[in-house]
Amino acid sequence: MEQKESKKSKWSTPVWGSILTIIVGSILIIWPELALSYIVIVIGLLFLISGLSAAISYWANKNSDGNSYTYLLFTGIGSTLFGLWLILMPQFFVNILMFVMGGILVLAGIQQLGELIILRKNMIVPFVFFILPTLVLLAGILILFNPFSTATSVVVIFGVSAVLYGIAGLINGYKAKRQITF
Repeated sequence: MEQKESKKSKWSTPVWGSILTIIVGSILIIWPELALSYIVIVIGLLFLISGLSAAISYWANKNSDGNSYTYLLFTGIGSTLFGLWLILMPQFFVNILMFVMGGILVLAGIQQLGELIILRKNMIVPFVFFILPTLVLLAGILILFNPFSTATSVVVIFGVSAVLYGIAGLINGYKAKRQITF
């Protein structure tokens, strides 16, 4: 009986994980703008909690052993303020993140195209090799000129991927369950 329960729990854990992944992916697909903002808000809450914890540690340990814990106070204040900023202005940080990602893609595309042009001086480089770096460069430019729309698209793509991953997990779990004899 105990072995039977153990086999069932080994199968049910991945199933619940897959179901949760499908739910999260569906939320990202249905409400991508809200999902991005809430992700930033959750990160802000983590900074806020961390900052408050550091500040409380400073006050709790201030005179307990004679050491100075001033760094905890400054870390706590900084983390708390940054957390509040993330919570109060999530859209600002979503746009900053997209600009950074867009800039990285532009630089990566230019760098790869430059390498191919240099290689072309010494050898034959088929045209097809220029396609991917050009697409990377164009994606970066698109993100830089339209950061929030592209951010939404990225979230939707991630959501679809999560749903597909969850479905694959359910299928694999079902196949594994059939291999286990109860």
